[in-house]
Amino acid sequence: MCKCKKKKNTVYDPYYQRNYVWDADKASYFIESILLGTEIPPLVFFNTGKQIEVIDGR
Repeated sequence: MCKCKKKKNTVYDPYYQRNYVWDADKASYFIESILLGTEIPPLVFFNTGKQIEVIDGR
């Protein structure tokens, strides 16, 4: 993920991705989980050759 984050060609909202649905409490809980080292679901990326798309994990 760190390598993807540094690239300007990473697409976080491809046209087929659903709209953002988390409220502030859920987002805060997710960040807290990361900071506490709790296991989180994997993030899935797809490299199209021209850009990297976030498939799941938005």
